[in-house]
Amino acid sequence: MVRFRGRRNRRVRSAAIRREARARAIRWMLRIAALVAVVALGGRLLWQAVRSHPHFALNHVEVVGAGTARAADIRDLVGVNVGVNTWNVDLQAVRDRVLSHPWVASVHVRRRLPDGLVVTVREHRPIGAVRLGDAAYAVDRRGCVFAPLDAEASSQLPQVTGVPEEDLSERGRRAESTLRRTAALIRILGRHHRVATVDVDREVGVTVRAADLLEVPINFGWGEWKRKRRRLDAVLALWSGRESQLEAVSLAFGDQVVVRLWEGIGAREPAV
Repeated sequence: MVRFRGRRNRRVRSAAIRREARARAIRWMLRIAALVAVVALGGRLLWQAVRSHPHFALNHVEVVGAGTARAADIRDLVGVNVGVNTWNVDLQAVRDRVLSHPWVASVHVRRRLPDGLVVTVREHRPIGAVRLGDAAYAVDRRGCVFAPLDAEASSQLPQVTGVPEEDLSERGRRAESTLRRTAALIRILGRHHRVATVDVDREVGVTVRAADLLEVPINFGWGEWKRKRRRLDAVLALWSGRESQLEAVSLAFGDQVVVRLWEGIGAREPAV
């Protein structure tokens, strides 16, 4: 009987200890919850105070990387009035508005505390000018047509012709693929020669004229630009100093290079 009472007392004491431990844990949880609530409320009040404090009133917008897209035009697209609290500026909305500029390829917007914004833009780099009648439009290295060009800017770029206007207006997959491949050829060939014109034809492929090659028409067909450029360089090396005898070159027939010779009278002069 004594042993039984001892065990019973130990069980009672253990149960009491567990109840006390649970009570202490609940009290600590309530204290922590109260502390979190006070901190959250204080943080919310502090954040509201920051978002309304004149110390953070927007005073200037810095534009970095603008060239053809003028800094003044970029600031207009930012669309945020001076005096607005910097923390209240929607950076994503600013980014979307700046991206609407045809010359802007990408943009990063950040706050410069306490009172400024920094808008960093990267512009499209035109690699050619697509001709549509009397108008010209810039095309970048990805084959993206992004902005109209004036006569002076257009004259400094390779002229791309033969792309149907309806393809460009509809931005169909065929036009995008054609311009992307054409831009790749301009980029690859332009490392070695001064590309003047590029004519696109769905049947015969892409024909290029280079200013340093007397603007002899060079037909590349479609695709494998790097390999064909190496074959072209090998052929041109054989005709070094005699380029005026060339009338046309075709790289469209497998591994063959077809050269047609000039049959006119007198030597041709380099294009100016």
